[in-house]
Formats: sequence, C-alpha cells, structure tokens
Amino acid sequence: MHGLEVTGIADFGTLDGMDEFLAAGDILGIRSVVGLQATVVVPSLADKVIGIPNEPGKVRFLAFGCVRMPDGAGEISRKMLQPAASGLDIDEASKLAMEVLGALPAVEWMDGMSEGESDARRYLQTMQTHGICAISVLPERNWNFIDPDEKNPKLRKLQELIEATRYFDIPIFIGREISGVGQPIADDLLVRELENYKEDFLHGARVVHGHTILSRYADFGYFSKAAEAYFDTQSKKNLFFSEVGMCLPPVKQRKRLADLRGRSDPKEILNILGLG
Repeated sequence: MHGLEVTGIADFGTLDGMDEFLAAGDILGIRSVVGLQATVVVPSLADKVIGIPNEPGKVRFLAFGCVRMPDGAGEISRKMLQPAASGLDIDEASKLAMEVLGALPAVEWMDGMSEGESDARRYLQTMQTHGICAISVLPERNWNFIDPDEKNPKLRKLQELIEATRYFDIPIFIGREISGVGQPIADDLLVRELENYKEDFLHGARVVHGHTILSRYADFGYFSKAAEAYFDTQSKKNLFFSEVGMCLPPVKQRKRLADLRGRSDPKEILNILGLG
C-alpha cells in the first residue's frame, strides 16, 4: 500500500483478528503487526492522572508484536479485560506480554499535559521500572489544533517526549483511533509539525515489525533467549530489529529463517534477508 511503512491493529482485550490480519499482510505484501490493548494500573503513580483523564494511576497498555495465540489465551484475555481496580497492574501485564504473548510491553502516552506525563524523562524512567520497553503515541493529539494557545504547549510536550525516547533509546511508534467511516488511517509525517520526528516513528515501527518477522519464522523475537544472548545493549538490539523490520521477506527467505529455528544468529539472519 503506497506510503505506508507498517500497518497494525491493536484491539482491546482480544487477539481474534491477529491471524487474519497477518495473513492479509502476507498476501498483499504489506508489513503488518498486531497488538493487544488493556487498561492497567501503575501503583507507583496511583495518586496521579497519567494517560486516562479523570482516572488516577491508570494507563492504556499495549502488548505489541503478537504473532500466535498461546496456550491459556482465554485466561490471558480475561486478565487483560479486568478493570484495573480489580488487580491487573502494569507489572503483571508486562510479564504476560513478554513471557506468554512474546510481545513488547508498551504504554500509550496521551499528550504530556497530565501530572503523571508532564516530565517526559521521569515518566519513561518510571515505565521502564515496570518492564515497559516501547511507547505508543497518537500524534494528532499534540498538533492538529487551530488555537495556538492549545497547540503550542502540546507540541512542546511531544518534542520533550521524542527527546526523552532518544535519550533512553526507547522505540516510539504511532497510530490513530479509527471509529468511523472516512477517517484517515495513517498520519502524514510530512506535515511541518511532525517532519522532524519521521525517522523516530519509522524506527519504532520497524523494530516492532522486525520482532514480528523473527518471532513468526525464526523464534528470534525481541525477548527470546537467543536475542538476549547476542545483544549486550538495548541500542544494538533496537538497531538490529529495526534493520530487519525494513524487510518484507518472500516465502523463500521465510523458509530459510524457519530452517534456522533455535540456532540462528544476527549475522546469519541478515545474510538470509540480503542485509549482510
């Protein structure tokens, strides 16, 4: 699809669309990723509004880069659908994402205007202590306003967040809420307000897609034992998965990756994908 780097869906409390969406991406030749959304509580910020207005301590959580329905998916879905007040906290959600779903634990940043999000570096540091390794943003919340008194403070907050993700080397990916016919399905990264962040957003999307490819075909996902053994820094890991994420491997390459399950290494993977 012209102009789209990576497509994705992130449904609330269900992975029912996962297989069909990934299969459609294969058929159409589109880089595709799948996520699972939930509402969770952050105990360390229980007294502060974070990412959900009027609900202190709660954020939108995303397990991104899901590729297969695990055993016990019904229980996972029930936990993810629980109201945050009933006990699912961010630490449990992160553990489920990494160990059961094999996905990247992420949170959705609202717009930086709440008390819990106001200091971008402190916000990211807190989220990292809870296992979060990526950030999701809906950029339109921070730039698409007519009134400059509303727009400019939010643009500054977006800039602060981007600078903080660069500092901590945390992938940031973007999306849109689509709730009606005729709404745009993607953000225009060439608008003046977003053009300086284009590469940050593309890098984040590619990291998730690279994880998706290697989880599906090589058992070499972002948190796999093999990946943990090879990369001694987060920066090296992110660069590798971002490079892989630029690819859309044909069937022949997928088969070669599958033949290496359990014994592949980054150099061999890059060679198979023609990136070595």
